[in-house]
Amino acid sequence: MKIEFYGVRGSVPTPMNGTEVLDRVLSSLREGEDSISVRRLKSLAKAGKLGYGGNTSCVFLTHEKEHLVLDGGTGLRALGHHLGQLPLDEPIHLLLTHLHWDHIQGLPFFLPLYQKDRKVIIYSAVGKEALMKSFKDQFVSPYFPVPFEELMSHIEFVGFKGSKKIGPFKITSQSLVHPDPTYAYRIEAGGKAYAHFSDTELLDISPAKQEKIKKFAAGADLVVVDSQFDDFEAELYRDWGHSCVNAFIDILGGSGVKSLALFHYNPQESEAKVDGIFASAKKHLRKTYPKSKMKIFCAVEGQGHTL
Repeated sequence: MKIEFYGVRGSVPTPMNGTEVLDRVLSSLREGEDSISVRRLKSLAKAGKLGYGGNTSCVFLTHEKEHLVLDGGTGLRALGHHLGQLPLDEPIHLLLTHLHWDHIQGLPFFLPLYQKDRKVIIYSAVGKEALMKSFKDQFVSPYFPVPFEELMSHIEFVGFKGSKKIGPFKITSQSLVHPDPTYAYRIEAGGKAYAHFSDTELLDISPAKQEKIKKFAAGADLVVVDSQFDDFEAELYRDWGHSCVNAFIDILGGSGVKSLALFHYNPQESEAKVDGIFASAKKHLRKTYPKSKMKIFCAVEGQGHTL
């Protein structure tokens, strides 16, 4: 199973301008250097040091020749141009964690919706009725010029509770602490497991709920977690429904999770702030679970990871 990140930011898109990219490059120069090689620039880009990405939540999962899209933030636009090249008789499967704006705002710009004879199936544990309403409400004047009735693809809405099979992907849902119904998903295919905890607050949750999260993610090859805040901000912004990565490490550090990825970065924070949160997470893991073999990395838009 391969995981590709098309959008890693939370709340609103945060594109970097040229000056900000230049600042990132200059900050990467070693002492005494006044130039940098193309090879090193490529290395920095791969590590996210030239920018983690500015699009909101969208993750693309593939297993063999089957695919699944997770969330429809602004990253969905670029992914849609890729999926639009698939044969028209191949359906597009889109799974939504919840219906907040930053997880659906790419839908009106999703190319497969405008392809005749294309089938697009949209799934979510939030339920079919809520799913349909949130989707159709985006295609209303004056907010968007194309009415829902004029979309050319065949669109199907599927709500589910508990678990769902989509092609080779076995999907299990778990409700999260976040404003409005929101779900984590564990997705398994080909003997590999991916767990997605995009938007949730972990402060003050009971030991029983912590154990439920731990069990849900146990042994996963990759877990993506809400990293919108640092430790201080998580306390400051109580009830906003977001977390710091260190809180996830406390719960998952001893659960057999192989890799953990920071995700859903705060749009108000600089790239350097994300660097700091990442460094803090690695230090926290070594302190809390010194024998843990769990790998920690930052989700970077445009990167793929094969499990």
